[in-house]
Amino acid sequence: MADAASRARELFLDDSNTYGCAETTLVALQELFGLPNPDDSSAAMSLNGGIAYSGGPCGAITGAALAVGRLAGRRFPDHSQAKR
Repeated sequence: MADAASRARELFLDDSNTYGCAETTLVALQELFGLPNPDDSSAAMSLNGGIAYSGGPCGAITGAALAVGRLAGRRFPDHSQAKR
């Protein structure tokens, strides 16, 4: 998990400013868990800055939730079980 934190820091602090907080977390965790298309951050774009820069819950939390959902969907074939 330390590697994911290091990777997230690297992505977030990159001078190109490609990823926001939610995208950074999603990409780092997708890489860590070997999920398909790990560099696709599109699902998290609107969650940066606390949901569309509104100051809500930090995008790092919501980005992580997206990654966990993707991981659960792959590990549990039954949708109901994956949600739990």
